[in-house]
Amino acid sequence: MLFRSLPFLPYLTFENEVTWRGAQLRDAWRSSRGNSLVIGLDYDHAALVSRSFARTGAAQAPFSADSNKKTIGLYGEHTFNLRGGRTIFSTGGRVDRISVDTVDTPLKTNFVPSTTTFTVFNPSVGVKQELVPGLRAHATAGRAFVPADASALTGFTTNIVGGRTQINQGNPDLKPEHSVSFDAGLEWLSPTTHADVTYFQTRVDD
Repeated sequence: MLFRSLPFLPYLTFENEVTWRGAQLRDAWRSSRGNSLVIGLDYDHAALVSRSFARTGAAQAPFSADSNKKTIGLYGEHTFNLRGGRTIFSTGGRVDRISVDTVDTPLKTNFVPSTTTFTVFNPSVGVKQELVPGLRAHATAGRAFVPADASALTGFTTNIVGGRTQINQGNPDLKPEHSVSFDAGLEWLSPTTHADVTYFQTRVDD
């Protein structure tokens, strides 16, 4: 008996198309010689389209549903210059309102779309202190976040595998991954030299 292996034929199994659009507004004021305020507004809309293909090239239901994410972020930072600039203190924060939704997806008949919306606040603070002319100590602390993807937050999918029904449902109450970062160090600045030694620490939760 003669066995002959068919040649491997590369083909496109899946692809994702992401479309981004948005706008940014930013302004700054100087209330006095030593104080300044920066505020801004961001809007971002990301649309994800997923496609899947059989070996013949025919389209088939993708694993992930199509989704949209809309973000409106408002931020501000106030900087204080004290003691003739020998002490610089800054504090700020950002509020993001995020809406995530999965939508009807061509060929994906086992899926029910849904929507969730949540708000995240992230503060920050920093200080620089001149110890002697040319030598400054500095430290900052702040929080950041990474939201889960749409499939983890929204949607309801059913699959029948081996005669059993498997259900995958997004959790709209799933908290974003948060990180709190801290750094502290010393900076030396002279007409010919600039050196900075800094210690960083980041803790990630959720």
